[in-house]
Amino acid sequence: EGPDGKVMVVPLDSVSKFHTSINSYEDVQAALLDQITHFFEHYKDLEPGKWVKLDGWRDVQAAKDEIMASLERYENSPEKPLF
Repeated sequence: EGPDGKVMVVPLDSVSKFHTSINSYEDVQAALLDQITHFFEHYKDLEPGKWVKLDGWRDVQAAKDEIMASLERYENSPEKPLF
């Protein structure tokens, strides 16, 4: 949520069955979730003027909403980055 929202995803079962049991952040082991949280809180530390504030985790619907909102922003943007 916010100007630079983050979404945690896992691959489809057809790509990897390693994460089959994960359907929500609540399914991730606490230690791994702590590591992911730490990454998101610190990955911009060496970029002057950039920072990240993680305000907790949200449910699957919030992730879908974030993805759809980002697609809408892209479609409505006059300048489209080439990915």
